Amino acid sequence: MAQHDISKITVTEDVALLTLGHAPAKANFLSRVFKRVSDQGINVDMISQTAVTGEYITVSFTVSDEHVTDVVALANLVKDKHPGVKTLVNNGNVKIALFGEDMPEHPGVAARVFDVFDKIGVGILLITTSETDISVLVEESDYPAAYEALCKEFSLSPEA
Repeated sequence: MAQHDISKITVTEDVALLTLGHAPAKANFLSRVFKRVSDQGINVDMISQTAVTGEYITVSFTVSDEHVTDVVALANLVKDKHPGVKTLVNNGNVKIALFGEDMPEHPGVAARVFDVFDKIGVGILLITTSETDISVLVEESDYPAAYEALCKEFSLSPEA
């Protein structure tokens, strides 16, 4: 049976991941953080937030590597007002985005993505999804194997 759940894979290189751990679980905190990032003209791509644990969350987001210095400076401003916030910065990553209009009709696409990563022994730094998109952030050194394995799993040519 032909699977047409994923029709396109795109790649974005030079992606930085910023994680704010033990952050206040309040909308005004996130609003201020992302407003400051926006005011600097920095585009945020992937955003992932954990469920609220007591009064805290962990939120991770990605920006282009070229904005790492600016985002770290903003994170330091956040830490000045919220000293309990733990900041982690990881740059030099690659985002692999899988797209498929038919994904909602094909249960198990995410399971297949996780299985691919398990089989090749590659860790996922961050994952975000929508009805028609799964975006996975991996370390640059893991990108070639991950990309090749995903193309093979979803029967796409590497240049697709």
